Amino acid sequence: MWSCSARVSAPCHQERVNCALVYNSSGYDSVEALKLLEGVFDIYMPDFKFWGSPWAERYCQAPDYPQVAVGAIREMYRQVGDLVTDAGESL
Repeated sequence: MWSCSARVSAPCHQERVNCALVYNSSGYDSVEALKLLEGVFDIYMPDFKFWGSPWAERYCQAPDYPQVAVGAIREMYRQVGDLVTDAGESL
């Protein structure tokens, strides 16, 4: 799905459309895939679900979810940093 998002959003950047491009995910993204998206999105909005592996295993069959999501969120932050509002305030 992320490759489709990148293809669709690329023209917006080329045409300098004045809107933020947001990537919304569960946070269960590979760092390698996110690196391919660098420079495409203005805002990453991961929906972090589980700190505990037992819950991730039970509900998503992904016991590695916490570790994968933390790595992905770190990469997202590396790419775009803090969210800054029009007023120059960091959130």
